[in-house]
Amino acid sequence: MTHDATSLESDLRRIRTSVSGSIDKETGKVNQEEVNAQAEKLKEWIADFENLYIDRSRQRPREADEISHKGRELNEEAWHTYETLIDFGLVAGEPPAPVGYGMLPSGYVNPQTKSSVVTLLRDLLNNYIKFRKTTLKQ
Repeated sequence: MTHDATSLESDLRRIRTSVSGSIDKETGKVNQEEVNAQAEKLKEWIADFENLYIDRSRQRPREADEISHKGRELNEEAWHTYETLIDFGLVAGEPPAPVGYGMLPSGYVNPQTKSSVVTLLRDLLNNYIKFRKTTLKQ
């Protein structure tokens, strides 16, 4: 499926919003199924993004090196975010774990892990927007 730069931005926004929404703000519990679904969507996004920047570098031979270089950097960042999201989903699906004097119920994830996933997705989106505007000039 071919995506343009703007639709990829919209897709990434939806992924970020869905992952944030998968974290219950009151209880802190994480919806593992939603996280896993969004991880798969991010994997598809990465493939579409890779196709986009490779196609653009072919279309613009004078700017090909810059587009390829910055595209690869963003692609690596996206894969790191994907791997972190997969880990996040795995932790959310673990059985109850002992903590302190009791048990931490299944579906609960360390607050630092939650914030790092949200931060990675935010940074990926911001870096993609910057790439789209400055490198692709769209």
